[in-house]
Amino acid sequence: MNNPVPNATAAAVSDWFMSREITGRMLRTLDRIGPGGLIVADLLEREFRVIHARTLAPATHTRFIVFGYDDLAHTLPAFTSGDGELDQEGLVAAVDCTVWEGMDQRVEDIAHTSHVITCLREHMQARGFDLNGAPEYRDVAGRRTVTDFYAHRTHPHLAVNIKAPSADTRAGYSVVRLYDHNRHVTGWPCKVLNQVAAARAAHRVRTEADAYLRRTRT
Repeated sequence: MNNPVPNATAAAVSDWFMSREITGRMLRTLDRIGPGGLIVADLLEREFRVIHARTLAPATHTRFIVFGYDDLAHTLPAFTSGDGELDQEGLVAAVDCTVWEGMDQRVEDIAHTSHVITCLREHMQARGFDLNGAPEYRDVAGRRTVTDFYAHRTHPHLAVNIKAPSADTRAGYSVVRLYDHNRHVTGWPCKVLNQVAAARAAHRVRTEADAYLRRTRT
């Protein structure tokens, strides 16, 4: 398990960030960073920070992702008018509210996420894929799942989503999906039972991505 702060409850973590907010400057910085850009809750400084995923150790207990470039890309259309004008104030307020309202549940989910998921994130990072958004936790058929969103480091138009059982990866299959410019390319199920399987899963992702790039290279 990956409790982000030993001996800290979800409510306590939320209290720490009660007077903090996601700002327009943070979102502009996130947009400038592009794929791999993240906003994290820094539990040592009790502040929100904008960073690149390459500087985030997946096993850290002191920082966790609350928003990312992928989240921003999917949120922007709702706040952009037909003539391309951005409602900056509305965007900032919506993101800040969403992050704040989901804080307790996010901390709770992180605390109950399997170490194997952390290992998979480490192997994906080592294989050249950067986390690109906040993990998405959902209840599916009575089981809690987590979906991680990645961008290919050197070909950021390639995205990888991996959905897995969050608390016990032995409880079911994980599903990997590869996208190119938001178009589904391929996908496959896999069992990520342990750290060795996590390394194998990340290796296959890289192999499939490389093969796709070779096929489509002009």
